Amino acid sequence: MVRNRISDENQRALRLSIGEYERKCRYLAMDRKNQAGIKVI
Repeated sequence: MVRNRISDENQRALRLSIGEYERKCRYLAMDRKNQAGIKVI
């Protein structure tokens, strides 16, 4: 029972960190596109 609760918390933490990582990647991709657009102009 205790083990299950710990794994649930770990999964929740993992999901949160993965969400943050995806957000960062999306932000970096947008940033790169913006920089490319600025260079083209």
